Amino acid sequence: MRFLSACLPLALSLLGLAQATEMPPGYDRWSLGNIDSVTLLDEDKKYHLVEVIRFHPWMKAATIYFVDEDIQPTRGSRLGLAESYNDLAKERERDPNDIDWIITEVTEDWETDDLIRDIRESRGVGPTDEVVVVPGDPDWDGIFSTKYHKYASLVNHKEIDRVLIRTVQRVTSGGYRNSECFYFYFPTRETAGGEQDEGLMTWEEVWEEEWTATQESEEVKAWVENQMSAEENDAALEGMLAEEETEEASSLALMYRKIAELTGDGY
Repeated sequence: MRFLSACLPLALSLLGLAQATEMPPGYDRWSLGNIDSVTLLDEDKKYHLVEVIRFHPWMKAATIYFVDEDIQPTRGSRLGLAESYNDLAKERERDPNDIDWIITEVTEDWETDDLIRDIRESRGVGPTDEVVVVPGDPDWDGIFSTKYHKYASLVNHKEIDRVLIRTVQRVTSGGYRNSECFYFYFPTRETAGGEQDEGLMTWEEVWEEEWTATQESEEVKAWVENQMSAEENDAALEGMLAEEETEEASSLALMYRKIAELTGDGY
């Protein structure tokens, strides 16, 4: 499979996890590429995975892949999700107030998987089709009752404008699997009222818009547009997004594998 084959060159290009030095007692931060994990060492010297978070390298987006709210330290105070997120943002030189998108991944949560399936069925779309939920929709309250909305609201205190539901692929030891994600949109003052608010954009359209905005000058944008037709440009951007998501899935799989070596849990 493409996702499995992508793991090998990525693994060869990375020496391993980088460990942060300044953390509360018992906690450790591990970094691999732009993905960070937080672990807690218990009194028996066993590591437990607490959180896995990624700040997108150039988009105003962050992903919360995993949170374990039940792990408690045997000494000192508990490091909450919001505190951990803000600390990681500081390490990554990101301003939490500038993050517009908080992505939360549904992990081994059959009840939420059922909720997402019901939302898609009620709209008459396919089992992995992307959907957009806005205030006033019948599905809005259901999403707001999930822990994934709680996680997003803990790290971003702006008003949520909409939620995208997307299916992504993740690498596993046995191949790959589909994973559901909520994309919570918290527009900042600068982005509120902009193009993203004029229509219910798909994630691909959001990604393409932000990528275009990263180009250095209008001359560069004009040159790119002159080199390719609109169809060719769309195809190229679609391919870039697919490649980025492949690399993300591979990096995440490698992170989980490295953390499993620390915790002694299987992956």
